[in-house]
Amino acid sequence: MFELDLLALPDDIFKDIETPKVVQRNISNLSTLTTTEELMFLNPFSDNNILKPSWSKNDFAPGQVWAVYYGNDLMPRVYTQVNNTVSGSQVCVTLLESLPTLDHEIHWKKENLPIVNGIFKVSGTSVNIEMSKFSHLVPCRQSVCKSFYKIYPLKGEIWAMYKKWNIEWKQPDHNSYQCQIVEILSGSEGDGITVARLGEVKGCLTFFHRQQCDGFDLTHAVSRVETLSFSHRIPAFRVPGIGKYGIPESSWHLEPKALIPIRKY
Repeated sequence: MFELDLLALPDDIFKDIETPKVVQRNISNLSTLTTTEELMFLNPFSDNNILKPSWSKNDFAPGQVWAVYYGNDLMPRVYTQVNNTVSGSQVCVTLLESLPTLDHEIHWKKENLPIVNGIFKVSGTSVNIEMSKFSHLVPCRQSVCKSFYKIYPLKGEIWAMYKKWNIEWKQPDHNSYQCQIVEILSGSEGDGITVARLGEVKGCLTFFHRQQCDGFDLTHAVSRVETLSFSHRIPAFRVPGIGKYGIPESSWHLEPKALIPIRKY
């Protein structure tokens, strides 16, 4: 039986969704931080962590697509479409469901393994979710009928990728996964994605910078088949170099809540 390959549909039936900017504390000038602020900034487990989201009703609007923390490891791998806020702490959303089109994607879904990029459709399941479970807004393209979404890693984003990933993985393999961190250098749903590997800044658990060999960045071209090796996006922003902490120029500060799998050794 022939099935419609949604990836073969013309791009003009999809449109970009404008993703509003979420207000964050401006820390571009780190040289002005006090000693107390420096300790808070460099302590990834502080209750006052800079990247810890504190969402309010004003951050949500109908039709937005958000990633939420879910699963045994509580990583932001589930996508939702906002319906409305139901209180000062809860949001009513409809879950998005992946639509695998290739054999390896169908196998992955049958094994109940998470799919975080590709085509997604609006499911029939609506739930109320605590605002604290929301991770980040998801840039995506929406079909004209507003029933389908294309979600892929975009240039400038930070993602976790499974180490030693294999297309034949089953649930037990995923349960014991480890991750590496990459920066998306270029993204294309058809031609593949190019990434640069990031390494942890020594002694600063939430700061990462590009890894190099003989002065060259370690990069990798991710084919369409390999896109299943993406675990989840990690909210992050660039910071200037902080010499006294050994943090190189143009390093990244990553959301600690999305770094849990990387601590599996």
